[in-house]
Amino acid sequence: MEPAERKIEWVAPEELDAALLEVVRMGYSITPDAAVAGALDMLGFGRTSANIASTMTARVDALLAGGQVKRSDDRLVASPSH
Repeated sequence: MEPAERKIEWVAPEELDAALLEVVRMGYSITPDAAVAGALDMLGFGRTSANIASTMTARVDALLAGGQVKRSDDRLVASPSH
């Protein structure tokens, strides 16, 4: 799809989570903003609007709440079991 036609709402939360987890694992320890930027790049979103940023921040929060990632200071790291 053309970038203007892409909508974050059309991407399943599981896909967003998978992209975020992959970026966190690849970076070993990464800031939340860098994880979001990397995941969006992986998914083909060039620019980050307020809607996209809030959606991705919510997904980071869900991953933290679910234990898939954890915070180490101001960085995200993948939980060992995930």
